[in-house]
Order: sequence, then C-alpha cells, then structure tokens
Amino acid sequence: MTENFEKPKGSLNFTFTNLQASGIESKGNIKEIDYGNGVYYKGECNALNQKQGKGIFNDGLDNIYEGEFLNDKIHGYGVYKTTEGTVYEGEWKDDLQDGYGKETWPDGSYYKGAYKYGLKEGKGYYRWQDGSEYDGDWVAGCIEGYVR
Repeated sequence: MTENFEKPKGSLNFTFTNLQASGIESKGNIKEIDYGNGVYYKGECNALNQKQGKGIFNDGLDNIYEGEFLNDKIHGYGVYKTTEGTVYEGEWKDDLQDGYGKETWPDGSYYKGAYKYGLKEGKGYYRWQDGSEYDGDWVAGCIEGYVR
C-alpha cells in the first residue's frame, strides 16, 4: 500500500427523470426528443414517448449515455461517457449502476466488478494510477479489506 493512500473514486450520479419534452420528431420507429438546454434523446420509445429500448441520451453538458432504457430510465446494458473522461460500461437498473460493470477515470485508475443501487457492492477490483490495487469485497461503495 502507498503512504499517500487515495480513497477510491465514487460512482456516477445520473438521474434525469420527469423531463418535459419541448419537441418530438419521429423517423420511422426512432424518435428524437428535445428537452431544451441541449438535453436530448434519440432512440426507441414506447407509446407514451418514454425512452424504451436502445437509444442515446445527452444531458446538455455533453455527458452521453448510449444503451438500453426501460420506462424512461436507464435500464439494461450501456456506456456512459463524461466530458471529464470518466467512462462506465456495464449494467444499469432504474438510472443506477447495478450488476457488473467497469468504470475508468482519466488518471488511469479503474474499477471492475459488482454494483448495487449505484454503489460498488460485492466482489470487485480497483487499481489506482500508482499501481496500488485492491481485489476483494465492497460494501456500500467502501472497501472491506486491505489494499496491496
């Protein structure tokens, strides 16, 4: 373990529900929904114009999620990329990381393993940019063991 131990980076926060569309365009079974202020969705929708199936969502700050949706929420497999360079690729449930995934940060550190309700939970591997690593259990986003 390094002397200057850096706490592992946290999970992503991605919640954009109850957005009001300012414009909807249909192109076959694909819809383009404009929510204003640069926020948009392009992809499959259900009969209520909710995001459902595969699509791309931009939060207006050019953080982009591409993947699966269910009932207007991120749900299933997808990739989320932030403008700062953080990337999460994996499973989602109700707008939160949930299941197996890999999150990589711009400094080269990364985590791959289990998530529950948006937090690292269960078995997972974390590697810091200095080469320190932890492979073991996580509870509510926190390490349950020793870093080597």
